[in-house]
Amino acid sequence: VGQKRIYFKPNQDLKQLTLDFTIENNTDAFAVKPNAYLGYLIGSEMPGTPAYILKEQGLISSLNVGNSPNLYGNYGTVTVTINLTDAGMKQREKILASVMQYIDIVREKGVDERYYQEIKTSLDNRFRFLEKTNEFGYVTNLAASMQLYPLKHIINAPYHYEKFDAKAINNVLKQLTVDNLLVWYVSKDEQTDKQMHFYDGKYRIEPISDEEVNSWKSMKTFAMDIPDVNRLLPENFELYTKASDSAAKPEVAFDHQGVKIWKHVSQEFSTQPRGFMRIAINNPDSQTDIRAEVMQSLWASLYNLQQSALSTEASIAGMNLSVSSGNGINMTVSGFTDKQDELIEQAFAKLIVDVTDENFAQAVDRYVRGINNAGKEFPVRQVLSKFNSVISSGNYDDEDLIATAQSLKAADLKQHMQDVLNKNNVRVFSFGNYADKDIAELSKRIDNLLPDDRVAVEYTRTKSWLPKPGETVVLQKDLEVEDVAVLDLFVHPEPGFKQKARARILTNHYRREAFNTLRTEEQLAYAVSGLSRNIDEYVALGLVIQTPVMSVEETQARFDRFNTEYVEKLNKITQEEFEQFKQATLVTLKEKPKNLSEEVSPLLSDWYNENFDFDSREKLIAEVEKVTLDEMKQFFMETVGNKDAARLSLQLRGKKFADKPFADLEGQKVIADLAEFHKKTEHQD
Repeated sequence: VGQKRIYFKPNQDLKQLTLDFTIENNTDAFAVKPNAYLGYLIGSEMPGTPAYILKEQGLISSLNVGNSPNLYGNYGTVTVTINLTDAGMKQREKILASVMQYIDIVREKGVDERYYQEIKTSLDNRFRFLEKTNEFGYVTNLAASMQLYPLKHIINAPYHYEKFDAKAINNVLKQLTVDNLLVWYVSKDEQTDKQMHFYDGKYRIEPISDEEVNSWKSMKTFAMDIPDVNRLLPENFELYTKASDSAAKPEVAFDHQGVKIWKHVSQEFSTQPRGFMRIAINNPDSQTDIRAEVMQSLWASLYNLQQSALSTEASIAGMNLSVSSGNGINMTVSGFTDKQDELIEQAFAKLIVDVTDENFAQAVDRYVRGINNAGKEFPVRQVLSKFNSVISSGNYDDEDLIATAQSLKAADLKQHMQDVLNKNNVRVFSFGNYADKDIAELSKRIDNLLPDDRVAVEYTRTKSWLPKPGETVVLQKDLEVEDVAVLDLFVHPEPGFKQKARARILTNHYRREAFNTLRTEEQLAYAVSGLSRNIDEYVALGLVIQTPVMSVEETQARFDRFNTEYVEKLNKITQEEFEQFKQATLVTLKEKPKNLSEEVSPLLSDWYNENFDFDSREKLIAEVEKVTLDEMKQFFMETVGNKDAARLSLQLRGKKFADKPFADLEGQKVIADLAEFHKKTEHQD
């Protein structure tokens, strides 16, 4: 089955090289984890490894190793997936040879007990402080584990590392050879001769010659070596705080010259030596300047790529590090708190990324392909994404983002990074196992990061569209995929938690009826739902659909009929049914968080929105408890049944219906340009 190369032309714009090794099913070796051990070494991003070197050379953007020991029943796979840059596309053979040479290096000196100790420590720490996850997913995983592992290990099988077994590791290494190898060349430019039967893709298969295989061993590539040991593994699980010591809500622990740090203790997981920290270097420019918006995205992209070795090392140690853009640059650090100060120190040291003409061009290429590939996602996902773009300030049309990215130079980003550090408002939200000394140390690190002549500015946050009675805002776009997607929302004229509470309860029934009628009975859609969406202080109710059988105009007409028909179903809801919907809503809202991330999420949302009472969830629960059946019915008539309600219609037309018209709504204001729309429209304070 091996020693073949598959040339695959996907629908999305991907540039990948994949090494797919077939191995014998070794699920029964779960306790000695040979696949995970080799994945740890081959996928390492420490200096000297292929992932580290190839990224430094500008040839790849990622290298990941996965395994599925029972994928084909008696056989499984070890898979190395590499995302290539344009430069890497021209050197695929060299990259392939590098990985194969590195596997030989692992054979020679990588089977070493010190890596077992490192992996075991990481897994033991994760299991010792294991966090809860989604109940359904957890039960599903347990059911699957029962088919694979001894009963006593179905819970801990992924974390149980019993001993160092060189024989088991070497047994897998013996199978990572060309005899068991399928090489995938994946891009839009591949030469193909066959069409896939059930998917939109084309491919070609060719044998790999013995001459090429021999050349992999002799080809001059890079000076590679097995990785050093992890420096960030936690050693101290001391608890600095107790839930009983905490204030009732997050409070400012540091406030000086435009730098504020909030601190709060976990109420549910105060016995976990973990913490979550969001560091926001807030800058106003992206709200009004598309160049700033694009450059902040490129900055975050380059940072995460250049610091992937650090973030991988942190991940193994039970911590997470990432940077994202959004009104500036946001760094998130979470996990075990013991070595977080060291992680933040290293993360800050490289916040100003190294920018060259080459890596900047690669970042632009990734950015543009990301936008274009998003345009090939399922239409229902695209329409929900467009909703956020329409209601939120500081958004721009995809075409303008691409054109802007392609017009920028490396020097522009270098200047912009300095501009952001010179003009900002820094806010930090820390949650969990942090001592006062951690906050003091962080404030010093931030002070050292910022220039002496830095100017503190007012905090800037994204604002939401202010819906007005009688206003109908419409977005109409053509898609590169076949189906139609429509999102049709009606906004309640009054803001506040009372309206959000009524919407939450009603949506339980509205969603069910929409699915039963339009999906189950009429078979009109892959995905259809009734839904409510918050628009900051306001709430909207409506329908969303992805359909392969109706044009936009036909879909809108069916929505209108459904909403008329729904009134009869709404009026038939009994008091008993209403109480069930209400109770289901309260159970969801009052459900205790399963982990630290779930606990911090509503607090973080309030923090971002500057609700420093941190009481949004409590206010919503209080209002849900007050809602009556009549009030819930009235809410529908005040939104969907109200001809004067503000309306938001997003219409995405697939290629299959390109010759059919969009839906025209009475009094509609069609968005021609997102930036102009947000420039002229009124937003909520």
